[in-house]
Amino acid sequence: MGGIAMSAEVMEHSEVSGKLMHLLAGSLITNSIYTVARLRIPDLLAERPLTCQELAELTQTQASPLYRVMRFLCGEGIFHETEEKTFELGPLGQVLRSDTPDSLHASALMFGQPWHMKPACHLIDTLTKGIPPFEAAHGMDIFTYFSQHPEDEQIFQNTMSAYSRRIIPALLGAYDFSQFATVIDIGGGHGILMEQLLRSCKNTRGIVFDQPAVIEGTKQFMKRSGLEDRCKCVGGSFFESVPEGAEAYIMKHIIHDWSDEESVAILSNCRKAIGNKGKLLLLEIVLDSGNETNYDTLVDMEMLTKTTGKERTQAEFEQLYLESGFRLSRVVPTSSTISIIEGVPI
Repeated sequence: MGGIAMSAEVMEHSEVSGKLMHLLAGSLITNSIYTVARLRIPDLLAERPLTCQELAELTQTQASPLYRVMRFLCGEGIFHETEEKTFELGPLGQVLRSDTPDSLHASALMFGQPWHMKPACHLIDTLTKGIPPFEAAHGMDIFTYFSQHPEDEQIFQNTMSAYSRRIIPALLGAYDFSQFATVIDIGGGHGILMEQLLRSCKNTRGIVFDQPAVIEGTKQFMKRSGLEDRCKCVGGSFFESVPEGAEAYIMKHIIHDWSDEESVAILSNCRKAIGNKGKLLLLEIVLDSGNETNYDTLVDMEMLTKTTGKERTQAEFEQLYLESGFRLSRVVPTSSTISIIEGVPI
């Protein structure tokens, strides 16, 4: 009996060690996924299986190291090796295609970027010195960095646009935005959310407000969408002021980028602009009080390594609202990971 118990203990220890080793190798997984996404291999496999040699010729890469990457990602559910050195898409690989509604192709391209990965190496600096990891890695905050590296900011914007496309149906299905004559999206990026909102609410007009450099792209997007007559595109800084004249002020994943003090400054400017009957709608993750590991806490770690912000509980949002001149009236859950946190002026 002792031998059986010892064998079980050794097996359990081996499984635990294997799981931890898998976690420690996370950067290899990220970079491997980034590599095949950049080469658009999931798109190449969308129609039929291909041999490694065929993939190498199509991507102009070396077949031998490519095979090792493909074989490794088979273990992660990205690909299946159907016969020797012939591959097809696995379940996760389908989501890496660039042409699917739930595509994570843009996310894969961002997560594998050196500028995105480097801050995590400086997490210790936040704990021991109070220095934000992104600043420790790059010598500046992420938004200053983007202003100096437009190509990296474009990668970020592409990721946010793809994310918006995935969650917009859940948002529009959970809340009646048609009750508002005019809606403003603060920090609205290229206008993906506003475009879908205006198509859903035929009598609503929109305003997208973001940094001047971003808004130029928004104007072009709205023109291509045929919505330039129903949507104004305004450039500026929400730390200075936000446009007046809307009944609903939306911010999707904006407040989680900022500290409590910075968030109160942003929301206070919204309070100055909003009418007494207007509504503030934050589209954010609302953390549970538990500490279990899940998608929400993963995003919180992303905020810790990239910004001064964080994900928050409902109680923390209530406090932000009160300090900014709002009352949190309700939290509307959606079928996505984020909720609609409604506030009214007080």
